Amino acid sequence: MLAPGSPLMYTPPPADTPREDAIGKLADEIEGIPVAMMTTVGEDGELHSRPMQVTRARFDGHLWFFTAAGSGKAEELVNDPHVNICFADPARQRFVSIAGHAHVEQNAEQAAALWASEFRAWFPEGLDDPQLALVKVTPVSAQYWDGSASRFVRILGRLGLKPKVRPGQAIDNRRVNLREPRAL
Repeated sequence: MLAPGSPLMYTPPPADTPREDAIGKLADEIEGIPVAMMTTVGEDGELHSRPMQVTRARFDGHLWFFTAAGSGKAEELVNDPHVNICFADPARQRFVSIAGHAHVEQNAEQAAALWASEFRAWFPEGLDDPQLALVKVTPVSAQYWDGSASRFVRILGRLGLKPKVRPGQAIDNRRVNLREPRAL
């Protein structure tokens, strides 16, 4: 049996987890995942998901993606800004789902800061492409599953050691609030 407080035991986050701590944890969880699935709401109310190349900017409370200003997703975001962004890294047993609001902007300075050569596949003219735009996602909540501890449990099992862990117990699964504090 694992001792209370063991790193393999599920411990829910304190109710008052600071937003900055949640942002830092999510930044660590999504670091190195090259593609995310972005889900938007269509005019008909249907959900539409598509893969999006992740920019190399470290998550700081906002997510940024390149898009074409006249794309279907850009039009959907004008009608309904609700989005969900999902990251998956099965090899590292990390999964993140971020719910938020998004809008499209054409911001040359921000685009230059986020630009990397791999985006040329979609925008051959690079930063000079007139359709080049950014989707800025402002998260309001997120949930993550970090199963790296469960990998440790599987390794112990292969070694003949049998820690007593209930299903799901070795997965760090938390829901965090990312709403920005309101100005008084």
